[in-house]
Amino acid sequence: MSAQLMQSYQTVLTLKEAAASKRSGLEYNAASCRELIEGLKRTEPEKLKNDKEKTAFWINTYNSLSAWLVLQDLLPAGKLKTFIRLQKKKFHIGKWFLTLNQIEHGILRCNRRLPFPFTLSRSFSRKDPRNMLAPQQFDPRVHFTLNSGSTSSPPIGAYQSESLDFQLDEAERHFVQSNFIYDIEFQRLAYSPVFEWYKEDFPGQFLNDPDFKKYRKTRITYQWGVY
Repeated sequence: MSAQLMQSYQTVLTLKEAAASKRSGLEYNAASCRELIEGLKRTEPEKLKNDKEKTAFWINTYNSLSAWLVLQDLLPAGKLKTFIRLQKKKFHIGKWFLTLNQIEHGILRCNRRLPFPFTLSRSFSRKDPRNMLAPQQFDPRVHFTLNSGSTSSPPIGAYQSESLDFQLDEAERHFVQSNFIYDIEFQRLAYSPVFEWYKEDFPGQFLNDPDFKKYRKTRITYQWGVY
């Protein structure tokens, strides 16, 4: 595991445990968490070697920063407030300055447009040097790994390049199990808004699967409250 990836892996593990402690009303080592977040400034993500390293690093980094916002009570509940926070708060990662939205949409989604109803713009211009941080190939399974601090987000995991495919498959299986529920006999489907927001990211799958075309569909309410 590269130094960059090891840093992000250790950071997300610590921040995940700290966030769990806070939810339970227990104390956590705030100084240690702050030190790890500061350590992200010393990483060099531009030196990550391949798509698996980049994907694992940026998932871990996104979830670490999101957990840090929760720990600092800087991630308010509510759809609009959450979106504004993700859009405007910039973090120093190596020599780069990035918001959580830029990490998600500019890097992990390979600069795809943000979904409606949020905005239709892209995170980076074509000449933005931060484009180099993105994987060559977009993997839609990242949608099942990113925790924005809301109750309906996927759980935080710690990802490694060596086992990334297995971990992404597990993340997808876990999320789909409770967020894309269908009944073949009665042709009913209940789905998370995630599958609607990012419908274009899943060609031939989920809501794009022709087998579900005639199903009676119900949209599961997305819980924006902080976990």
